Amino acid sequence: MLGFPEFAIDDETLPYDVTRARFAGYREGLGAAWNPELTVRAIGNRPETGARALVELMRMDPRPTAVLAMSDALAAGVLIGAAEHGIEVPAQLSVIGFD
Repeated sequence: MLGFPEFAIDDETLPYDVTRARFAGYREGLGAAWNPELTVRAIGNRPETGARALVELMRMDPRPTAVLAMSDALAAGVLIGAAEHGIEVPAQLSVIGFD
């Protein structure tokens, strides 16, 4: 999972309602399968951010076989990063962008 922070970076008393609602939906939908340790928070909604986040995701053990990105821009960056690192999509990694 590649998503945005749920609160303002400089003030955790300021929630991002849309992000929080999406994460709540993911948690509810996945139930017992939800694992917050498999989530990377992206700062910024740019393809470059998604490409950098892919590096962090690929350090996980085991490596993910799919990435759900909270925006199409992040998903595009994941695809760019996958191409740069020789990761075949969709054979080795499935990528989904939402919104």
